[in-house]
Amino acid sequence: MRIHLFVFYIFFGWYLVQGQSISESIEKGLLENDIRKKLPPLDSLLTFAKENSPYLKFLDADSEVWEGRVTVEKRSWLYNVYV
Repeated sequence: MRIHLFVFYIFFGWYLVQGQSISESIEKGLLENDIRKKLPPLDSLLTFAKENSPYLKFLDADSEVWEGRVTVEKRSWLYNVYV
């Protein structure tokens, strides 16, 4: 019976030591590899995304085309009315 308790205490002690080292290594890894230190601020990321978005560039170009069409139609209408 004593041998069983002795083996149990050895394994339990080994488990505690391993558990501490794993949790310590996780905490150390999280502190070393903190992604918040490597990423720029969110505002600069949003600005960069807006400046480089192909979809937004397409929408801007499309609105310029429509504004040009409106200007041409106004001139054409005024030309036909002789104003």
